[in-house]
Amino acid sequence: MGWGEVIASAHPGIKIGERVWGFFPFSTHLKILAGNSRVEQFQDISAHRAQYAPVYARFDRASANPLYDAAREDQDSLLRGLFLTSWLVEDFMHMHKSFGASTCLITSASSKTSIALAHCVKKRGDMRSVGITSKGNVAFCESLGYYDEVVTYDAIASLDATQPVVMVDMAGSAAVLSDLHHHYRDNMKHSCRIGATHYEEMGAVDNLPGATPEFFFARRTYRRAAPNWARSN
Repeated sequence: MGWGEVIASAHPGIKIGERVWGFFPFSTHLKILAGNSRVEQFQDISAHRAQYAPVYARFDRASANPLYDAAREDQDSLLRGLFLTSWLVEDFMHMHKSFGASTCLITSASSKTSIALAHCVKKRGDMRSVGITSKGNVAFCESLGYYDEVVTYDAIASLDATQPVVMVDMAGSAAVLSDLHHHYRDNMKHSCRIGATHYEEMGAVDNLPGATPEFFFARRTYRRAAPNWARSN
């Protein structure tokens, strides 16, 4: 995801020199079949893009973004996708009334997506947030002021397992996922898998107690959950 510039256009609604934000391949140039052009965006309507969620084939126009700042494109690219994912996860939980839980567990608590999620959870105020991280990141996570509690991976057993929880797993560690499910058992009301910061610890996670872990895809909630802000920024 990042910014690009239109350097050639045969589409009457797309001007050369426009700055756009979207998903690009690892290359210097991208040729698309442009369509669905609107004031705020246009899409790549090539047949090979049809199998993907619309968000991955969309290009947002800088000219329609009131927050666009050319000098901050790098920061925008770094945070936009991460924050949008976190916002959608929190909104998904809210739409489902937090699955009856009072606490949201967030693994890899020092990662940017986790921090954004903790911010959203705190802002909403429906649930407590518990950040789970390595020993070296505890002080940093606590200093953010977003987590109600921060614990290390080897202290999962210290958490109150009598309370219903939902989990958003950014770490991807099979061992951590198993430890949390076996600790909370039926009080694990929803288990949402997103990231893999601990990709070297990934593995099978079948037959765990509590809610069955599910991968979260933004496209599942994007059309119904994302507000104008999310669509245009």
